[in-house]
Amino acid sequence: MKKNIYSIITLMAIALLLSACGNDDPIIPRDRDVTMTVEALTHISDISTGEAQIVMGNANTFTFHPKTLTLDIQLNATIDGTARTFSITGVPVKAVTDTYRYTFDTATTGNSEVTNLKGTIDISDPLAIAQCDVSGHHICITVPEIFFHQTAVYFSYSDGSKSSYGNSYWTLPIDSKGSTTGVSINNIEIANDLMSSGNESKRSGRFFSAIMAYGAKVEATATGVKITADELNTVATYGNGEEVAAAYQTDNYPIMNLNADINLNAGTMTATFTLRHVLDRDNMKHPSQWDDISVTASGTIFRQSIFE
Repeated sequence: MKKNIYSIITLMAIALLLSACGNDDPIIPRDRDVTMTVEALTHISDISTGEAQIVMGNANTFTFHPKTLTLDIQLNATIDGTARTFSITGVPVKAVTDTYRYTFDTATTGNSEVTNLKGTIDISDPLAIAQCDVSGHHICITVPEIFFHQTAVYFSYSDGSKSSYGNSYWTLPIDSKGSTTGVSINNIEIANDLMSSGNESKRSGRFFSAIMAYGAKVEATATGVKITADELNTVATYGNGEEVAAAYQTDNYPIMNLNADINLNAGTMTATFTLRHVLDRDNMKHPSQWDDISVTASGTIFRQSIFE
C-alpha cells in the first residue's frame, strides 16, 4: 500500500512539474530583489534650444526591491559628447495590477542632478521606458524596438468609403546607427479592399496578421523622432500567420509616402501613409494597375500612456 501511495505522489509531482514547464508565463520572484540590464534607445534634447539627438547602444541597469517597492537605476547617457553615468537610488514605484509592471513619477531623486524622473519597468520582459531632466537636457530612454499597443487605424478608399480598425500593434525597430527603421504592423483589417478576379472587381474584407517593411528614414525631433519614406516594399501575411500551411504572403501592398511622428515625451505616435494594393503587374513585374488606400493611425506605447 505504501509503495502505491508513493507512486501516486511521485506521478502527481511529475504532472505538476510538466504543467509548470508548459506554462509560457515567466516565474518572477516577488519577494527578493530583481536586477535587469536593458539596452536602450536614448533621446537627448537641449531644453533651451530643442536640439536633439538619438544615441543607440547604451544599457541601463535597474534593481527592483519588492519589499520596499523602490527602484535603483544606473542611467547611462551621452551629454554634449561626454558619456556619463547617473546613480539614482530609492525611487518609489507603484505596481500595475495583475502585471509585472511598475510605474514611477518623482520630481526629485537621491541624485540631485536628476529631476522629473518618471516611467515604467516590466521585470518579466525585461523592459524599461523612462524620462528625466539632467543638466539642462531632457532624456528619454526606451527600447530600440519602439512599440505601440492598440493602435487605431483609419482607412479611406478610392471609392469614397471608409473603415477603421482599433486593435493593431505596431513595432518600429531602429537600427544600431539610429538612422533607419523597420515598420511592422501586426493585426490589421482592411474592410473594403478591392479584389480583382478575371474581369470582375469587388470590395471585400481582408485581415493581415502582419505587414512588414524596412528602410524608413529616422530623424530626431525635439520631442522624439520623425519617420519618413517615399516608398517601402513590404511583405504582407494574411490568413493565420502562426500556421505556415494557412498563411499567405504577398508583396503587393507597398507603403507610399509614410510620415510618422513619435513623441517619446508623451509615449504616442501619429502616422499617415498610402497603402497601395497592386492588382496587376506587367511582363517586367512592375505594377501596372493598383488601388490606393489612404491610412491614418494613432497609438500609445501602452494601452494608457505611462506619462499622463
